Amino acid sequence: MTAAAAPTRLSSRELIAIAAGAIEPLLNRVVFSGRHVAGYLLNNAVGTASISTFTGDDIVRVLSTSSLDRVAADFQRLGLTRGTRTAASEQWRVSDRVAIDLMHVSGNDGDGTAIWHEYASLLTMVATVSLADRQLNVRVTGAPALLALDWSAYLASGENPHDSGELADIITLVAGRAEVVRELGASPPELRDFVAGAIRRFGEYDGAEHVIRAALPAANRSAAMVQRVVERLRAMAA
Repeated sequence: MTAAAAPTRLSSRELIAIAAGAIEPLLNRVVFSGRHVAGYLLNNAVGTASISTFTGDDIVRVLSTSSLDRVAADFQRLGLTRGTRTAASEQWRVSDRVAIDLMHVSGNDGDGTAIWHEYASLLTMVATVSLADRQLNVRVTGAPALLALDWSAYLASGENPHDSGELADIITLVAGRAEVVRELGASPPELRDFVAGAIRRFGEYDGAEHVIRAALPAANRSAAMVQRVVERLRAMAA
């Protein structure tokens, strides 16, 4: 007997659409964030980095300034199933394949990453997600705050630049969104300075261009595309 094929991986847009449909009454109170929202920010044809073909489930990051307990009552009312919980986040299962990682944005000054999550919940843009029978508007983290989150995670991980998923996401976003230089320049000074400093440190790495090339899909690894990313990074670092 032939084994059943594993389900194909859901795209980021499909994941967010499923999650948004499940919490539709709460969409004005939450912000979608994390790597799954990057596709809504890309407006150049750079594609995305290679990912696994199959998966058991995927997790969508959702930010809220309301306490976890307050949102939990609404999630339960909508039929979601509560999963594991930490001090700052709680997982809620939408289906066998999709879960929501609900994070409480506390603004705690003692947490070095809290400030970037706070900006991620404030510096947003509106994206339209498509369901089978309707479209929904959701708020997603904008490019500058998403860059700050990714740089913070990369620096905290201590990973080799060639092995970092966050660094690959940063390069994809810089390659695929021409407005990112202007948007970062218009962002709050502490966010702008943090991202600029992180880019300068990365630029001092001898293998930076190799990391950039490796993060881009094969079809976009031209000298012109790599140079475009380098120029945007230099502009943001300045």
